[in-house]
Amino acid sequence: MQFRITGVVPAEGDQGINLLTTERTRLQVSPRGDRLLFVDSLIRARLQLTLSTGEGSRLKTIKTRVTLLECQQRSSVQYGVLDTGVDVEWSTVTGRVSGCSVVGDWWMRAMPMYEEGPVSDGYINAADGSFRVPVGSREGRHLLVIGKDRNPLKVLGIDVTAGAKNDTGPVDLSNSCPK
Repeated sequence: MQFRITGVVPAEGDQGINLLTTERTRLQVSPRGDRLLFVDSLIRARLQLTLSTGEGSRLKTIKTRVTLLECQQRSSVQYGVLDTGVDVEWSTVTGRVSGCSVVGDWWMRAMPMYEEGPVSDGYINAADGSFRVPVGSREGRHLLVIGKDRNPLKVLGIDVTAGAKNDTGPVDLSNSCPK
């Protein structure tokens, strides 16, 4: 999604100071489209960014917190909600792996892609390759890691909708089978 940085405030302390417009700090941070330029002395600073997209009545803004760790840093933000509105406490991702013999110590792990949240381990059925992974109540983009023994073999990005059936369908591992 295309956006522009329209506000930068300290994540703690005086959040009334927009570092983009305050005279004494204006030279320390500067937006350039979807990038934030900053001086080295701000490394380790925790900031809250306001990101905007659209114009007029279609203007949408989101706020996110970021800790500046290095000059070429990238930070991802989830925008929007994937929720059916059904009252659920826990969601699950299901599917089926194919292309490899799933005999032995096969495992799955799911974790939110953009925010902190529960990391869950799942089960792969050796008889038919079907799997089931609990993902908690956090909707949005998740990473699903499939592995055997100590090695991850494949990583998928999946969208999890709270209150809906989250089925990946078949996952072909034929190019990832362990030797």
